[in-house]
Amino acid sequence: VAADVLGGEDPSPVSVTISKNGVDFDVEETVVDGIRQKRERVDNRKENVVKMGDDLGNLLAVTLPLKAMDIIKSRMKMLFNPAPKKPLPSGLKDSGRRRRIELEHGQTVLAGTATATIEFLVKDDDNDGNDDDMKVPVEKLVVAHHKEKEDVWERLPVTYDKPARQVKARTRSFSDFILAAAVPETDLDTARVFPSPFKPNSGLGHTKMTFAGLTAKVRLRLVDGAGEVVVDREVD
Repeated sequence: VAADVLGGEDPSPVSVTISKNGVDFDVEETVVDGIRQKRERVDNRKENVVKMGDDLGNLLAVTLPLKAMDIIKSRMKMLFNPAPKKPLPSGLKDSGRRRRIELEHGQTVLAGTATATIEFLVKDDDNDGNDDDMKVPVEKLVVAHHKEKEDVWERLPVTYDKPARQVKARTRSFSDFILAAAVPETDLDTARVFPSPFKPNSGLGHTKMTFAGLTAKVRLRLVDGAGEVVVDREVD
């Protein structure tokens, strides 16, 4: 959508004139306290895609969907590799590719059921299936999201777009995001199983059990209500 100086909008303009305005700008890139940041105008009446990268090819793209904000116009602010507000928990290895994402009008949780897409570029120049910086298979990559209210990190489910070399995650809120790798624990102190209790026929949508926080090699033994072993296997 293009707009004239009086605010009149045209969704299909014949041409667009770009002008410099230091007050009511659409895009601004600066360095503040040694940290690069980008501010870009976003409009709630359309899908918005905001990208930020550097000379080394570390690119982040955020897709903010239609009607995700509670106002018509705002600006999205991205900070490039800020210090994390809280260290990542054990089991996650920090890639050093960090972004802080904010909406300048203060909204953190997206409206309704809207979800934004976060895309990190994966470094795999030799096409061996491993991230070149962390030396781990791309299947081990996750996006860690800092939940402000609870002050905890969560792992967002991701998909890997191999042709585009992108890890994509979806989120309902904005804060700190880190591209990380899931690495084995050294002990089982933080092992967890969910959902618990597991009720496959209860109408709760329980279709699988997840075992997290495991060491590199572990033996799983599951028993039923009568104490009979139903699963006995070694996993890595």
